[in-house]
This record gives sequence, structure tokens and C-alpha cells, in this order.
Amino acid sequence: MSEDSSSIINSEKYWETRFGTGDWAKFNGDKQSIFFAKILLDILPIWLVNEINQQKYSILDIGCAEGSGTNEFKNKFPNSKVMGIDFSESAIAIARTKYPYISFKKADLENIQENVDIAIVSNVLEHLSEPLETIAHLLEGVNRYLIILSPINDDLHISEHINYFNPSSFPLSVSGFPLLYFAHKDCRPIIPNYWPGEQFLLVYSKEGYSFANPNISDISNIKDLVDLAKTYESIRIAQLEEELTSKSSQAS
Repeated sequence: MSEDSSSIINSEKYWETRFGTGDWAKFNGDKQSIFFAKILLDILPIWLVNEINQQKYSILDIGCAEGSGTNEFKNKFPNSKVMGIDFSESAIAIARTKYPYISFKKADLENIQENVDIAIVSNVLEHLSEPLETIAHLLEGVNRYLIILSPINDDLHISEHINYFNPSSFPLSVSGFPLLYFAHKDCRPIIPNYWPGEQFLLVYSKEGYSFANPNISDISNIKDLVDLAKTYESIRIAQLEEELTSKSSQAS
């Protein structure tokens, strides 16, 4: 007998069941979405915040769930066109009801039709089987930036998390598109708390910095230079590993 697809963790039907039955909301999913969105906005570099406001970049929240995080992005960037997509029809229906002034659409990662300047992927990659391939695919589709927020050093043993990241999980460039900024946040002291662990922010770009001569604060929020050097080295090693894998694939 084949397994019911609603019980296959991270399948479309699995998430449709969680949203459709109210199970996701029951376990504070909407509050966690707001929590993560506020973390992301708090550690986003000021140069990017200013650039988004000045250029009025369009923003797509990928894996938006019921739209609570998307609404935080709209509040932060009121002059930008902010949209959200999710592959759960129930989640999108709820998002449209709660936030009728934001455009929401049922879609998955492989079928994004929107032409946007910025894509945001907040706490999604840990659910996906091929996260680096997903990053590369999304970078091909955006005009300017891909912003990622992801758990790192995750020891909570959540069954829906099939990837466990640390800084070395993310290379300095993906498909030739450079990493411009990375930031770390220990969420454990925050009250009320909806993630008792660490989060890591990355900003990949299609075109590099929009200004000349970036300094250390422009590339990371990590204040301790020793920690910064260690983190940078971890990311550099990930870059070398990706290059070696690519060369091996080409040779075969």
C-alpha cells in the first residue's frame, strides 16, 4: 500500500493539510512568521534598506504561508510592490483574507512567473531537498537580490527540517552571483520567543554592490573580527567545495 501523501513530510499535500486544518496556526505559525520577518528586517544592512526605499524595488516573499511575514515586509517598505507565493492553496486563501492589500498567489519554487527585483526566502531552505540548487534557480529569476534567512546550528530536531546548516553551508557565490552580505542573530534571548536558536542572513546579488568601496560593516553585522574571519573562512571553504563539485560534474 502506498503512503498517504499528506503524511509525507514537506510534500505539498502535507502542508495543505497543516494549513487547511488550522494545525499550522494552532502551533503559532503566524507568530513565528512575524518573528522571522522582524529578525530579517532587523539584521538587513542599512545600505540595502536605503536602496530598497530609494529604488522602490518589488519584493516577492517565497513560501509566505498565511502572509503574516509578508505583511511585515510591506509595512517596512510601503512604497514597494510586495507579493507572496506559497504552494498551499489554503495558506494563500487565508493570506488574501487577512491582507487584501497585498498580492498573493499559489505557486511553487519551480513555477514563479513574477518579474521581481528582490526575492526573500525566510526559513524555507531547511525544508528542501536541494537547497543550493534552489538558490541558483531563484537567483536566475530575480533582477537584483536574493535574501535568505535560515536556521544554523539547529539542534531542535524538528522533523520537517531535512537540512541542517552552518556558515560553511553557503558559498561566497552561487552560479557566479556573489554573496554581498551575511549576518548572524542569536534569537534565544528574545521574548516572546518563537525560535530558541540561531538565524543566519545572506544577501546574494545579480550585479554586485550598488556603491563603491564597501567596508566591513557593509558586508556583515558580526562585530568580533575573529568571529568574522572564522565565518568568512567557513563560507570560503563552501565556495571551494562547490567549485570542485562543479568541475567534477563537468569532467564526468
